[in-house]
Amino acid sequence: MITPVEVLGKELRRGFGYKAVEVDEFLEELAKDYEKVYKENNELREKVSALTENLSHYRTIEESLKRALVLAEETSKETIENANNKAQALEAEASRNAKQLVSEAEDQAEKILTSAKEDFKEEKEQHEKTIENYQKLIRKLESDYQSYKARMKQFINGQMDILDNPVYEMEFEIAGCEQTDGDEEDEQQNNLEMNNKIEICNEGKKAYDIVLRDSFADLLDQMEFLEIEKKKVCIVTESNVAPIYLKEVCELISSKASKTITFSFEAGEKHKQLKTIEALYEELIINHFDRQDLLIALGGGVVGDMTGYAAATYLRGIDFVQVPTTLLSQVDSSIGGKTGVDFLQYKNMVGAFHQPKLVYINTTTLKSLPEREYFSGMGEVIKHGLIKDADYYEWIKENIDAIKAREHEAVKEMIYQSCLIKGGVVERDPKEKGERALLNFGHTLGHAIEKLKDFTWLHGECVAAGCCLAVEISCIKGNISKEEVDDIKGVFEAFDMNGDISELSADDIVKTTKSDKKMVGDKIKFVLLRSVGDAYVDMSVTDDEMKQVLQG
Repeated sequence: MITPVEVLGKELRRGFGYKAVEVDEFLEELAKDYEKVYKENNELREKVSALTENLSHYRTIEESLKRALVLAEETSKETIENANNKAQALEAEASRNAKQLVSEAEDQAEKILTSAKEDFKEEKEQHEKTIENYQKLIRKLESDYQSYKARMKQFINGQMDILDNPVYEMEFEIAGCEQTDGDEEDEQQNNLEMNNKIEICNEGKKAYDIVLRDSFADLLDQMEFLEIEKKKVCIVTESNVAPIYLKEVCELISSKASKTITFSFEAGEKHKQLKTIEALYEELIINHFDRQDLLIALGGGVVGDMTGYAAATYLRGIDFVQVPTTLLSQVDSSIGGKTGVDFLQYKNMVGAFHQPKLVYINTTTLKSLPEREYFSGMGEVIKHGLIKDADYYEWIKENIDAIKAREHEAVKEMIYQSCLIKGGVVERDPKEKGERALLNFGHTLGHAIEKLKDFTWLHGECVAAGCCLAVEISCIKGNISKEEVDDIKGVFEAFDMNGDISELSADDIVKTTKSDKKMVGDKIKFVLLRSVGDAYVDMSVTDDEMKQVLQG
């Protein structure tokens, strides 16, 4: 094989014949370089060939890997899909099982709850019946106790009369003792006394008597234990009562007391203020009243509250007697020793507990009351039945016409029963630490209405409105029925107390309750009914519940 160098040599010799030796030398070196390059080129070709072969191999491997990857991806997707399907199937089955278990548990819980409710209802009815029986028993015992005290007093007095008489006779029959005319008269007197006097005790000791009479004729005898012949007496009254009863009472007291003065102020709630008390203090100071002297409250609730507060605070406390002349004061405010005055527009915000020495009720004073004021007292009377005595409440309903006509026997029985209820409560809780709070039934919203009405409504009218709202809340709480609510409202309406407060704002009324003295922190001690004749204190009444009944 002729190499390119040999071809070049021939051409060079032909062209450069005179330099053949030099050409040969050049060609020899060029041949060596060519051989070297040729050899390197062959080696390079071999390497390229090897690389090409390797590349082909790697491409084959790459294709195999790609096919394997595709296969793996397809297999993985199928596996994942199968796993997902299986997981979903398991989840669905678990959900069905869980729902079935929950449903079975709910059914079982419902059965248990229904059974528990039935058991609770039955137990509650039994307890309520037991409580009702106990309440009836307590009322009977209270009545029997008052009767027993009156009879014992008469018995003791009778025994003393017998001892003073050297000769007395007792007539007997074979069947037993024969009752003489004198015995019949004594029994009638005992029964009369039993229904005309109630003894109020405090911590087991007698505090005072509530005496019911048909005139003022017995006032001095009932005050005999006070020895007023050794005392100065101030009769406190107001401008409506003074022209009717002050002269009679003053003449009676003046006939026995060492000195008698009177203090009269302008009638009305707006004068139930500290400045009126200050004027009374000044009158007492000018007349040199000391701690041994006595005040007499002749009038309604305002007079009684203010006289009691003056007595509680003058010289750190002197005695006083209540002679209430309105229905509301006779059945409520004169009993229990709550005294006080209004402060600015806040009802009874300043006061003290100070028990009277006697409550003397002349029931005939009710004949001089205007009808509206007489009916107003029924707000407290009806309240007594609602909170403590369902039978008394029914009696009130049955005797509405007689009460409205002011029939003597009906009115006297009503006053006596209300005094028994109020007296029993204040005996057990004189400082309002528990049960006495029940007497505030109707008063939380009632006092707010009274303030917002600027005292143009009488107190009993406001209490009646508050009672009607309280029974509606009791109905919301599930305690009493709608029919009972309507029945109670109907009784109040029978005495012209319909509780129409449509012109007042519900928000304003609720806001005003926050200034009530019965607040405990930010909670109101709201009195509600469990049933007619059974009241309780509820601290859970909300603003929304109050607004609901206020907005009708």
